[in-house]
Amino acid sequence: MQQNPQAYVELELINQRLKELDMQLQHIEMKLEQTVLAKNMITALQKANKGDELLIPIGAGVFITAQAGDITQVKQAVGSGVVVEKSIEESLALLEKQQKEVLGSQQQLSKAYEETVAKAMELQAQIESTQQ
Repeated sequence: MQQNPQAYVELELINQRLKELDMQLQHIEMKLEQTVLAKNMITALQKANKGDELLIPIGAGVFITAQAGDITQVKQAVGSGVVVEKSIEESLALLEKQQKEVLGSQQQLSKAYEETVAKAMELQAQIESTQQ
């Protein structure tokens, strides 16, 4: 029974990388959910009639009620703490672009995760074969 300590170290590094990738995927998923929610809210606000009562999510499962007015502009964060006013159409277009970018990142991370899992399984098999 021959043991290869380097293989164990490499497997541990691969497992750490998998944890990092998993955390990044969770972050990407959360960002994707927020983008979809924002798009859905803006679309719902577009359809609301003046005076309609709205339930607006403010986070952590908390909502406020508000009455719809003439909604033609939204305030949108564009980075570095800067918030600008945009038309609904501009905001939806920006959110669509962000969603595509996030989906692209998600696909890349998923591929890297799958490749890393395959590498871990291969290394695990090598370790097990040397133990027999």
